[in-house]
Amino acid sequence: MRVCEKIGIASAAVFICLLLTFHITQQTVLGFTITTQSLSYNNPEQKISIDYPPDWSSPDEKNGPEKYAPERLFSVTFSSPSNKDGADFITAYFDIDRLESPTTTLQEHQKERVDILSGGNSDDFKNVVASSTTLGGNPAYRLDYMEKFLDFKKVIEADTIKDGKLFKLWFVGDSDTMDKYSEVVQKMIDSVKID
Repeated sequence: MRVCEKIGIASAAVFICLLLTFHITQQTVLGFTITTQSLSYNNPEQKISIDYPPDWSSPDEKNGPEKYAPERLFSVTFSSPSNKDGADFITAYFDIDRLESPTTTLQEHQKERVDILSGGNSDDFKNVVASSTTLGGNPAYRLDYMEKFLDFKKVIEADTIKDGKLFKLWFVGDSDTMDKYSEVVQKMIDSVKID
């Protein structure tokens, strides 16, 4: 075999390896192409990171208390793209809150949240389901429920407590949209790191 043929075969082999290396698996959700490739949001000051799809909005950070959340220390928001009239997207919020009592356990906090969502005279919440999960390698609980905004939206939240702070990752969107993004939501929950 001549040297030129050997170089050609080697070049073709390298090209094929590169194609295989950069191949991205795709899944279509609501007309969007969701890839297994993701971007990573890292905040060394807050000691958190989370992966999110590359076609979602850039992270929007807020430090300090908010009007309706005086316990808020930090928040970052991500949103999926919208296909039509703005009703077919989901928003993810990753909040860090100061606990009213720094000795509150995860179980106590879960019971309090479930009682708030499923108790009382409010018709603003329904179909509350609690389960165990992890968030950032820490024991956590997950709540799935419907919450009334202008109309009912599906909410999925995963909460954990570390160093006297509540770390809460939650997603809000129309029920159908949330169902179609369920794999993305779970990947985002699984990707969280809390140092």
